[in-house]
Amino acid sequence: MEKFLWGASSAAAQIEGGYADDGKGLSIWDEASINGHIRDGHSTFNACDAYHRTDEDVNLLKQLGANAYRFSLSWGRIIPDGTGKINEKGVKYYDNLINELLKNDIKPMITIYHWDLPLSLQKKGGLLNDDFPKWFSYYAETVAKLFGDRVEYFATFNEPECICYLGYGTGSHAPFIKGGTEAATTAAHNLLIANGLAFRALKKLCKTQVKVGFVIACAPRIPKTEKDEAVAKEATFDVCYHDADSLFNNAHFLDPIFLGEYPENIVSRYSRPFKYYGKDMDVIKCDMDFIGLNIYQGVFAADDGKGGYYDPHSPVNTPKSLAGANFTPTACYYAPKFFNERYGAPIFITENGVSLTDAVGFDGIVHDDSRTVFIHDYTAEIIRAKKDGIDVRGYFYWCLYDNLEWCSGFSCRFGLCNTDFETFLKTPKDSFWYYKKIIEENKNL
Repeated sequence: MEKFLWGASSAAAQIEGGYADDGKGLSIWDEASINGHIRDGHSTFNACDAYHRTDEDVNLLKQLGANAYRFSLSWGRIIPDGTGKINEKGVKYYDNLINELLKNDIKPMITIYHWDLPLSLQKKGGLLNDDFPKWFSYYAETVAKLFGDRVEYFATFNEPECICYLGYGTGSHAPFIKGGTEAATTAAHNLLIANGLAFRALKKLCKTQVKVGFVIACAPRIPKTEKDEAVAKEATFDVCYHDADSLFNNAHFLDPIFLGEYPENIVSRYSRPFKYYGKDMDVIKCDMDFIGLNIYQGVFAADDGKGGYYDPHSPVNTPKSLAGANFTPTACYYAPKFFNERYGAPIFITENGVSLTDAVGFDGIVHDDSRTVFIHDYTAEIIRAKKDGIDVRGYFYWCLYDNLEWCSGFSCRFGLCNTDFETFLKTPKDSFWYYKKIIEENKNL
C-alpha cells in the first residue's frame, strides 16, 4: 500500500503573481483583475509572488513535514495563447518547482486546470465552444510530455461546478457569463468530453505509473445520527443544494465519468431541456484512478420516518468560518465512504480548510485557535476513516498560506501561514505547527 499523503493545496492564479512575466498569456482571472471584478482592487498581478519564490515555498513544506503538495499549472504560462507555441520560461518555473519538491521527498500532485482559462480562448467562447475539448486535450498532451516523466499524480479539473455553474450560468465567477442553465450544462458537457480526452492522453504519454483523477466541490450530506446513514448517502447524490438549476449536486460530473450516464433524478429538474449526443459518453466514461473531494462543510440529513429525509439545523454552538460555513468534521468521514461505495475509486481530500479573521498578534504570530481546532477535528475523521478501511489516501489542507480568494481578494485568510501581501513574507501560524504535529504522529497511517 502506498504511503498516505499529507500536504497542502494551492492554485496558480491565487498565488503565483507574475501575471504577465516571461511571456505568460493573460487568463480570465487576470482580466477580472484588470476590470475591477475583485474586491478592494486586489488582483492576480502579484498575488503571493510564488512565481519568484520557489525555494521559499518548498522550505515551508519541508518545515511542515508534508510528503505531498497539490498545486495547479497556469495554462497561459505554459501555452500563452492556449494552443500553439510553448513558453519555455514558464515551463522552467514548473520544472524547478517539481524538481525541488522531488529532491525533498515531496510528491507533486498537479491540477491541470484550476479556473484560469487563457483569455485568448475565452474570446473564442471558452467552454461554450465545442472546440474546447480539443484545446484542452492539446494542453494535457503538452503537460504529459513536459512533466509526465517525474509526476505520478495529475488531476484534470478542479471544481467543475464552479467553472461551469458560477462561470457560465450565474456569472458570479470569471468569465462572468450569465447564461443560465443552458450555458452551464453546455460548458459542463464540453468539460466532461475534455476530461475524457485528457485522461487518455495522460495515460498514454506519461512515463510514470501515472494516476489521473478528477476533483469536485463536494457538498456531502452527513447523518445527524448513526441511524441516518442510509438517508444521508441517498441525499448526497440526489439533492441540488442551491436551486433547481445548480450543478452542485455531487453526481452531475461523476456519474457520467464513472457510470456512463447523467443522473436522471437531477437533470430532469433543470428549467431548460438538457440534450447531448449519446456517442459522447464513449469519450466521457473512463476509469479515473481517484476522486478528489474538496470539503469545507457538510449538510446534515435525518430520516423523516416517512421514507425520506429532512435537513436538521446544526447544533447552536457549532463554530463557523468567516464565510459562514459550519464546522462539520464528520463530512471527512462520510464523504469518502459514500463516494468510494458509489464509484469504487480511491479518495483524496484535495482541499479542506477554514477562512478566519486572522490578525498578527503583538508577538508577531497569528494565534488561530479556531483553525487549530478545525484541523484537529477534521483530520481525526480522516484518520478514523482510514482505520475503518475506507479507501482514502491523502489529505491536503487549503491552503499553505493566505492567498487571493478569487473575487473576495485578500479578505479571506485560509492559510497555515500568514501572508504579508506587501512584502510577501510568509509566517507560520499556530495551526501550521499543530498540523505538523498531526503529520508526524500519523506518518505511517
